[in-house]
Amino acid sequence: MVKKSLFLIALTILVSANILAADVVAPDAQFDGQLKTDTKWPYEKIVTIEYIIPETDLCVLEVEIKVGWYIEIINCDKKIVLEQVQCADLHNKGNWGAPKPFPCYADCQQIGINSNFDATLGLRLEKGGPYEDVITNSGGWNPQDNWDAYYSPVDFDDPLFDTAGYEVSDTYDLDIDTANPETKYVFVCVEAWDANLWIMPPGTQGKVGTLVITVKPTPESLGITP
Repeated sequence: MVKKSLFLIALTILVSANILAADVVAPDAQFDGQLKTDTKWPYEKIVTIEYIIPETDLCVLEVEIKVGWYIEIINCDKKIVLEQVQCADLHNKGNWGAPKPFPCYADCQQIGINSNFDATLGLRLEKGGPYEDVITNSGGWNPQDNWDAYYSPVDFDDPLFDTAGYEVSDTYDLDIDTANPETKYVFVCVEAWDANLWIMPPGTQGKVGTLVITVKPTPESLGITP
């Protein structure tokens, strides 16, 4: 009996210590100094009661993320709009460095590249659109369309375009440092020469084709060592 009583006392103390708040509604005041009830204590009810039940860490699961090969081209929705330029300003020269045949057109668009792997980007031109015949085929023993595409560190209109050290290329080597990620920027340029302008009305702008940017991981990114 003594042990059970002690247990009840301890339980009462524990419950009391865990009660944060108890709102009660008291009975009406008694003016005759008497309080009598035949059923229950006249307090209506305990409205709210809250108990502190401490949480205990039960299980810890690690959260990891699995990422594959990721690359993004910023400004891929932009257009390259060819405008007339001096044929001598084209990067693509004729035989023995002579200018390409008149009329000549060129334009560049800057793109940004986000990636988590080293890659080599390429370019491919494809004729298509209502004015694709502006781009002709030169014919002869080595037939080629009269346009070209390349990567450049500067824009076509930049004074540094033809300066030594600013070479253009038909590929772009993307070197990524995942410990210090940053967006890489480069210009993609298209130039055309000997264009068939007579098939377009004056003041007309229309599609002659598309420029496709290709990508492939470097052998080192694939774990292949030379």
